[in-house]
Amino acid sequence: MSAANGKTHLLYMDILRTIAILMVLMLHSVSDLFVEPALYGTPAWQVLNILNTVSRAGVPLFFMISGCLIISDERPLTLSAFFSRRIPKIIIPFFIWNIVYYIYSANKAQSYASVGDFFFGFASMGISYHFWFVYTMLFIYLLVPIIKPFMVRATDSHLIYALLVILFPATLCPLINKFYGDWLLRFDLVILGYAGYVVLGYLLGRSELSVKSRLIVYASGVGGALLSVIGTNFFSSTKLIDTFFNGGYSLPAYCVSAAVFVLVRELSKRVTSRRAARLFYSLASLSYGVYLIHVLVMRIFFEDYTPVHVGLTVTLEFVITTLVSFGVVFVLSKIPVVKKILL
Repeated sequence: MSAANGKTHLLYMDILRTIAILMVLMLHSVSDLFVEPALYGTPAWQVLNILNTVSRAGVPLFFMISGCLIISDERPLTLSAFFSRRIPKIIIPFFIWNIVYYIYSANKAQSYASVGDFFFGFASMGISYHFWFVYTMLFIYLLVPIIKPFMVRATDSHLIYALLVILFPATLCPLINKFYGDWLLRFDLVILGYAGYVVLGYLLGRSELSVKSRLIVYASGVGGALLSVIGTNFFSSTKLIDTFFNGGYSLPAYCVSAAVFVLVRELSKRVTSRRAARLFYSLASLSYGVYLIHVLVMRIFFEDYTPVHVGLTVTLEFVITTLVSFGVVFVLSKIPVVKKILL
């Protein structure tokens, strides 16, 4: 299929969603050990550095998928339809899972739970650290009715220009400051940084790329990964692991995410099995639920676990979290009422 729109189901989007959620699970499986200074320089840490770099593309891919699908949706975008069709699907499960996490945390800490304390946490950064993604996605969704008319009518040159305008203050300036000191545009651009992925996803998804263009994207992905791995290695020490190059909208993250997006789109054209297509569709449909629940699974199984071997710990945490999260969400998805409010 050559174009992304609201009426055509795209296999590569299902594959990307599946890969993206697996990357998130891998990232959260390696992150605690990766930032442990005592491991710096060991072969195990070098492997963690590589896994951390690659898996950082997971969240950006979700933003790119949303940008490609929402902006390419050819159905009329009225504010009433947008808010009634898309926003509740995110907010309702998000709110319910915040309650679940809050009750679990209060019980674990044997502390008093209160409605006021819950809403304070919910209104700030969420009850669990990984919920930042949902807040950011919601804010970007609110911008869609404003930016979509421009993006739909824009040429590729205009979209590239818009992307560069976003990347300069949010991604390139911090990179320059890393090497030459903090002097250039020193302010927080979180929303803007992630909004760039919406533009990038739509740009890469709306038309076919030439072989030359694809090779450039792949090369930038490899270069971005090397910059992250080598840069992190260079600036880290046994006292502190430097995570600058692992930022969600860092240059390496943009490059690797773009490369994965384009590569999956091309490889998906070779998938002819309907069984494989149905499998990816099923896994992709569970991805939001898995994102919401997976940290709870990790806390239940590994919060009190003391690592004895880096490789074994990461493998167990990733495999168990993946199987349990997908398994629980799959069962919940078969219960219509529960599916509507939790997934």
